[in-house]
Amino acid sequence: MPPLLAFPTGLVRDRMAGPSIAEQRRRRRQERTLLMMRPRFTFLLLFLLLSVRSAGVGIAEVEGFPVATQFSPVPSGEGWKGEDGPLSEATLRATVDNIRAHGFTGIEAPTHRPPEEQAIILDYAQSLGMFITVHTGALELFGRTEPPAICVYSPEYAKAVRANAEKALAPLADIPRLYNAFVYQDEPFHWGPQSFGYNPEVKAEFQRRYGYELPPDLDGIRNDPQKWQDVIDFRSAYFPDGWRQVYQIVKELNPDFKVVLTHDSHNTFGAGFSSHSEIAIDDVFHWGGDFADMFVFDIYPYMMFDFRFGRPARLPKPRISQTHYSMAQMRNLTRSHGKELGFWVGTYNPAWFKDFLGPDLAAMSWAEREMSMTAVANGADFLLTGYKIPVDAGHWESFGAGLRLLQKAGARLLDAPKLKAKACMLFPRTQYIQLQQEYFNVGLSFELFLRAFGELDILHEDQVVDDTLEGYELLVLFDVALLPEPVARHVAQFVANGGTVVADCVPGLGADRKPMPVMEELFGVESAETGRIQRAGHWVPYRQQAPIWANLPADRPDESIFKTDRLKGEVMEIPLDLPLISPRACSVTTGKVLATTAAGLPAVVHRATGEGQTFLLGFCLQDTYFHTWETENASARNQLRSLLTALTRAAGVRPRVASTNPDIEATVRANQDEGYLFVINHETTVAETTVQLADLPFAVDLIVDLGSERPVPFVASNDGALRCKLAVPHGEVALLKLLPASADAANAPAEEAKGSFMVWQLPNQTTTQMMSYVIRGRGGKVIVIDGGNAGDAPYLAQFLEALGNRVEAWFITHPHSDHFDALREIVKSPGKLEIQAIYASLPSLDWMQKHTSDGERTSFELFHQAIAQTEHSIIDLDTGQELQLDGIQIEVLGVDNPEITQNPVNNSSMVLRMSDPQKSVLFLADLGEEGGDKLLRGPLADRLPSDYVQMAHHGQTGVKEDFYRHVNPRYCLWPTPIWLWNNDNGGGADSGPWRTLEVRSWMDRLPIQQHYKMFDGLIRFE
Repeated sequence: MPPLLAFPTGLVRDRMAGPSIAEQRRRRRQERTLLMMRPRFTFLLLFLLLSVRSAGVGIAEVEGFPVATQFSPVPSGEGWKGEDGPLSEATLRATVDNIRAHGFTGIEAPTHRPPEEQAIILDYAQSLGMFITVHTGALELFGRTEPPAICVYSPEYAKAVRANAEKALAPLADIPRLYNAFVYQDEPFHWGPQSFGYNPEVKAEFQRRYGYELPPDLDGIRNDPQKWQDVIDFRSAYFPDGWRQVYQIVKELNPDFKVVLTHDSHNTFGAGFSSHSEIAIDDVFHWGGDFADMFVFDIYPYMMFDFRFGRPARLPKPRISQTHYSMAQMRNLTRSHGKELGFWVGTYNPAWFKDFLGPDLAAMSWAEREMSMTAVANGADFLLTGYKIPVDAGHWESFGAGLRLLQKAGARLLDAPKLKAKACMLFPRTQYIQLQQEYFNVGLSFELFLRAFGELDILHEDQVVDDTLEGYELLVLFDVALLPEPVARHVAQFVANGGTVVADCVPGLGADRKPMPVMEELFGVESAETGRIQRAGHWVPYRQQAPIWANLPADRPDESIFKTDRLKGEVMEIPLDLPLISPRACSVTTGKVLATTAAGLPAVVHRATGEGQTFLLGFCLQDTYFHTWETENASARNQLRSLLTALTRAAGVRPRVASTNPDIEATVRANQDEGYLFVINHETTVAETTVQLADLPFAVDLIVDLGSERPVPFVASNDGALRCKLAVPHGEVALLKLLPASADAANAPAEEAKGSFMVWQLPNQTTTQMMSYVIRGRGGKVIVIDGGNAGDAPYLAQFLEALGNRVEAWFITHPHSDHFDALREIVKSPGKLEIQAIYASLPSLDWMQKHTSDGERTSFELFHQAIAQTEHSIIDLDTGQELQLDGIQIEVLGVDNPEITQNPVNNSSMVLRMSDPQKSVLFLADLGEEGGDKLLRGPLADRLPSDYVQMAHHGQTGVKEDFYRHVNPRYCLWPTPIWLWNNDNGGGADSGPWRTLEVRSWMDRLPIQQHYKMFDGLIRFE
């Protein structure tokens, strides 16, 4: 087996009490290896596997973030290239290795390979720690287009489902690392009345629920709002009524995997009228969430189309709008029901998208990376390719780069949900059902407000059961013309209690389709119009054949006929010159007109009510916004965004995250201890943006770019907000980790949880070994130990800039270039960096000339020359000397040892112990055996024991084992590159001359709780 690729749980590692995450996973891998050593056997069922899964073993724990794909040809790297015929075991394994190296942590079953090959694939993948996701086929015995053979309200239904499930689920018991299973029909929705059943069980159930006889058809009740609502709700409920029975049976048969349901990309998100679904009937939130553990969203805006209606379908701008809108609905579903959210990532592969592939999509090599990261940014906790690996090498490598970046955050993302926004947009189910109009193109309005404010959630009408509106501060109503009166009254009281409503339409109708005055009174208007451009049909942009219009009604509306007006003036100090599409006239009663159109109509109306306020736009936002794309009027588009931003500011509501560049998305996932900022450039060549963060669960102390492993400077304002400037090119994604001052407190022992200094172990920026530590005291003062090679200087300088560009004390441990050359480079061009003092205990030049090599003497001289050209001088330290700095006691336990001429420079390393009442850290630099022996015999030996020890000489040919036993540390700091860690000189593990593996074995004999290794990236503890 090749070496396992262990994805880090986070590039910035946090100290934990007890076994480390890496150690826990190592132990689990050992346990899995024992499982994999069981005798082989073969059975011809749905899956053919080599390992036995014990009953009740539990859901497989994922190594890293859960990302799965199908076993399919790889366009680059080692493995299967698509050739026909049987594949060798070597090829199968190489393909799995390639998939895993691209950031995937799971494989889908069945693999659609011959039984003996499938057995090898799944066995090998699981031996590497990969999980398995399974498609069993639909268990619910009903579908979209026709009534089921056995009614879900029949006592025979559960029996039939159980028999079906027992057969389908039996092979799953033999998958050791089973994670989840898709057990339902794909993308469920009701096609139309032809899918309704009128059997006795259905009629009896309707009678039981509603107290009257089920109408025989829909046409006879279209003009009866109550019966229409009852029947549509009942017909839609048929699916979840069946799923709940399926879910219970599945959990009884096998509780050891997550049950998954995939939701459709349009029919159940407001686009189910005159679409594939002939009537507006289903929506994901109304169905509920108590019949699955995970809901996976299915949309492919780049690989095909996203089901907008009418002309916006031919000009899908912004291209990400319907993804954001639908994802917000899915996130609302899973968040409200405590479920997990997944995402199908469309890939450049003909398996699903044969008719849509072409040169333009081939050139968009970043598409899979962008969409996968967008999904995770918006709350997805599971990714699955749809369908197969990209056939283009550029797409494959770009996708892999994105997933490897994602895996730097890894499983920690699963404990950091997308933050709830402060603003929400209402999904009006009753309007959708009663008016039978699509409510999907409104995703354009959702996207515009999202870009203007920075964050936006969906609030379903069913959730408005009181005046709190789930704790949101601001509600937006776009194209909402009808609202049940109880919902309207809750909204009115929400405003009276201090909330804000922004709308472009006044809901003047109630659930009975009759006038309802509550909302007109709230906005201070009457006779408010609600018209907009009626659109129909989906544009299908085939590339391998002629594109077509689909789902066009016979009476297709004429979209070229619409009303226009103009808004020219100033609103809240925002100068406006806007063409308005679909203006909506109203008579203002108690509201205040902030602006009027050229035709004299109210364009913006404000009304204060109680502690809150409302803003009404006198035009259809989606029509006006889309017109700016049709006419390429970027100025008008920016004005619309600025207007909405001004309204939210006037309301006093600020977002948790916002991007100044509207085409660059900024989203935060966070918990109380850490956060992750996703910055995604969707469609602009302007790479620069400023991201503002505010009101997070913690005060941000450090931002680290996980791609470059570099800290990101930011500016904090007095109001608690912070801003950082970033550059993210088109199609690229930046993933940044947000850390508070005490991110480790929850995991640290009680005596270490508060008030200690912070230590960063910096990663090398070249391939060679180096040593660089940055320490910050409780008062914010910064200390540096060494700094590394010259190639590490830019990274170190940027890191120090993020900490305030001031170093109180810089310690140089000994005169080797991998320790002091970074400082030499920095002092030559310090920029704004201020260094208050440089401390060392360096040999004399005469001693260096006698006992060291030419290279060592040269670098020593260059260092002194660089220091001499500055205002700094080196302060010499002596053994036993102590310094106090910002609550840190700094003890000098060892200095240069001119009498030791064996391994002379390393043995003259300065040894420092830094401590406070919470912890102690011992820095040994490159101290050798002789210097270590001297310390053990010296008067300060009793000061050596410490909680943390920096491994001498990068973990090899340093001090002896008995020295480490005397120190008795709990944590080890390894300033060690991976080749040195593995003693690998290019010939594989243990092929080099270094003693690292021996030293590692020493530490295994001590009660070490965690090893912090430089090659894992930037590490922080406190």
